[in-house]
Amino acid sequence: MRPEVEWWLKQSRADFIAAKHSMAAKDFHVSVFMVHQSVEKSLKALFIFKFNSLNFKTHNLIQLGKELAVKPKFLTFLAKLSPEYALSRYPDASYGVPAERYTEELASEFLIQAEEVLKWAESQIGK
Repeated sequence: MRPEVEWWLKQSRADFIAAKHSMAAKDFHVSVFMVHQSVEKSLKALFIFKFNSLNFKTHNLIQLGKELAVKPKFLTFLAKLSPEYALSRYPDASYGVPAERYTEELASEFLIQAEEVLKWAESQIGK
């Protein structure tokens, strides 16, 4: 396995742990952003594993999911999560303060679904 695959997976795991810590601290907007980061990095690890390179730069989870032929239920989740890259950080994108936008229930839902994607990506890589 290429070292880059392991690097992306390790950072994905670290970002997922950060998302869980942010949930515990009730920083739900940070948790959602870190969930996005974790999912993105796990998909990029799988992309490198499958195609032996990361030949495009994107934060678009839908595009990554389609390239990797993820399960339809994952593609639906990726479509929900993808805009959170901006919404969880920028007041002009979220039409208000991101720190006030998220509930524990919403952030928890993202965290649970992200864990499924992470496990699936790792299983595809054989980790």
